[in-house]
Amino acid sequence: MDLSSLRYAITLAEELHFGRAAQRHYISARPFGRHIQNLERERASGCSNAPAGGSP
Repeated sequence: MDLSSLRYAITLAEELHFGRAAQRHYISARPFGRHIQNLERERASGCSNAPAGGSP
């Protein structure tokens, strides 16, 4: 997980629109979407250090 992907996710949450969020980062929607997909895959694969139940 890299910092740019996290920034893209935050921008997407703010804009609620892939095209506008991509424009804010001066890239097209397709590579922007790929960054978001990769971030979703990383989160789904459990690469974080958080416990599975969410509590310590």
